[in-house]
Amino acid sequence: MAFAVLLAAWELWVRLAHEPPYVMVPFTSVIGACFDNWGALLHDTRVTVVESIYGFAIGAVVGIALAFLLTRVRAASKGLFPLIIVYHVIPTIALAPLFSIWFGFGMLPKVLIVANLSFFPVLLNTMIGLRSTQPLQVSLFRSAGAGPFSTFFRLRLPNALPQVFVGLKIASTLALIGAVIAEFVSASAGLGEYVLVANGNLDTRHLMVGVIYLSVTGILFFAAVQVAEWLLTPWHVSQRASPAS
Repeated sequence: MAFAVLLAAWELWVRLAHEPPYVMVPFTSVIGACFDNWGALLHDTRVTVVESIYGFAIGAVVGIALAFLLTRVRAASKGLFPLIIVYHVIPTIALAPLFSIWFGFGMLPKVLIVANLSFFPVLLNTMIGLRSTQPLQVSLFRSAGAGPFSTFFRLRLPNALPQVFVGLKIASTLALIGAVIAEFVSASAGLGEYVLVANGNLDTRHLMVGVIYLSVTGILFFAAVQVAEWLLTPWHVSQRASPAS
């Protein structure tokens, strides 16, 4: 209801205030433009989604693997983790031109930029999850004859999964941001390139169309990760508790 009121207020304000089209356009005009040139918009969306998914997958794998290494090897935690922090504080927008120079102007640098932005929240949350296993639980497993391999896959990993999915959900939102940043730097297709061209032309209507497509894509991406969490951790209290509890 509140969203509908907001949209109605947007429509009335633009029409009654007679705002110039390069400043703001009516909501109905933006919705109409969402279906103009439908094929090209779907193509741009597909390009951005593919870059986001590939980069997200690489970032997730690297983040989980590094988290396992840093929590199991003390020397790696002391020597490698500070370097990861130093690397991660470098703004991605500053690395994007370098990635394009080093890896060309195809899909690879864009996927790497997405992975670069996605891996850190997965790494951090997976480390927290793996370290949250109670020592008493580990002792109980070992007293029952479980080896390190069995203890990891039957105790440590399931116990860490809810926290891992916190990182994955954060990364799913950052993945799309990374894809747009990459397309701002060098792209011939994609929603980031679509927004950049519209901005250069002072075309507010199509600029907002790009924002809408990016918003819907981001919501669907986040929802997909949330569904995966629900399927893989139905036993966790966060999946059983109601919002009011």
